[in-house]
Amino acid sequence: MLCVKKKLGVSRSFRKSSTAITLSLMPLNIYCFRFVKFFDQKRVLEEGEAGVIHKNRGRQPSHTLPASLKQKIVALYQSDDYRGCNDTHFTELLAQRQNLYVSTSTVQRILRAAGIPATRKHRAPRSHRSRRRMPQAGLLWQMDASTFG
Repeated sequence: MLCVKKKLGVSRSFRKSSTAITLSLMPLNIYCFRFVKFFDQKRVLEEGEAGVIHKNRGRQPSHTLPASLKQKIVALYQSDDYRGCNDTHFTELLAQRQNLYVSTSTVQRILRAAGIPATRKHRAPRSHRSRRRMPQAGLLWQMDASTFG
């Protein structure tokens, strides 16, 4: 927390509430400023509060899938060739037939974002034979055939 004090040039006694007001944050968020020590003091002095903010904020990560690929996956899933496939089987078929290698979780995330629910096969309930009911209460006796008596 002293690094926040030094970077912002706070000369008075350090308090979370005053630092939060200086940074326009909630006092609870001051606990998250351990990473500030990695920032360059020069950048914070030149840019002020904006020097604390990470420079990749607002940018897309470099490993995101292009929107065209996401649309292609949704269109393939909705085609007749892949109708009724669950997410894992669909991912395997994409790798075999289309040479699209994406993870199952990525496919799930893309399909759920497009509003396509998960395909689940519901099994028929197991039938069990219930015993015949006795006509009167107390007719069903339970006996113990053990020799321990």
